Amino acid sequence: MRALEGPGLSLLCLVLALPALLPVPAVRGVAETPTYPWRDAETGERLVCAQCPPGTFVQRPCRRDSPTTCGPCPPRHYTQFWNYLERCRYCNVLCGEREEEARACHATHNRACRCRTGFFAHAGFCLEHASCPPGAGVIAPGAEECERAVIDFVAFQDISIKRLQRLLQALEAPEGWGPTPRAGRAALQLKLRRRLTELLGAQDGALLVRLLQALRVARMPGLERSVRERFLPVH
Repeated sequence: MRALEGPGLSLLCLVLALPALLPVPAVRGVAETPTYPWRDAETGERLVCAQCPPGTFVQRPCRRDSPTTCGPCPPRHYTQFWNYLERCRYCNVLCGEREEEARACHATHNRACRCRTGFFAHAGFCLEHASCPPGAGVIAPGAEECERAVIDFVAFQDISIKRLQRLLQALEAPEGWGPTPRAGRAALQLKLRRRLTELLGAQDGALLVRLLQALRVARMPGLERSVRERFLPVH
């Protein structure tokens, strides 16, 4: 085979170098951008369009010769995820009388609420902490929370029957441990409340210590942490 020389060699070098001189789509970016199928209403052509990022919506779907056009969400509207919505969602979460705004409505998320000081969340409602009646025993001087409030807070948590049974067993004396009779969740909650009330009357200041120990034995770290944060004084 005769080697190329002169103009022929120069032409070959130009052809080999041409791909490096042309713009190449970023494969990494394309792979990470979610897409959706779309049929062009005018041409009937089936296309794969890029979705729009959070905080925007699809203002105009892609066409063969143009990408998806995304528009920003108007005030009081949002999109939280990559999407191909034709309009943004309305911020429809409204804080109730016993709630305060924890996170304002934003283009990328809905409004979020939390219970005001003096209230705690339970089953979707904000319940008021019980005030300490005479002789109830305040856990921390000057604090509104008292041991009776701890009882209501724990007894009416939205937890499973299995966990309620474990907690009841942990609150019993070792000689009283054993299978808890079958009962509905409401009955177990009332039994738990009675048991905690018994511990309250047994010895001043012993309820919270015994309760935290039982929560640890029952493997309920989330509820144990909530009790510590809400009812233990911060030094």
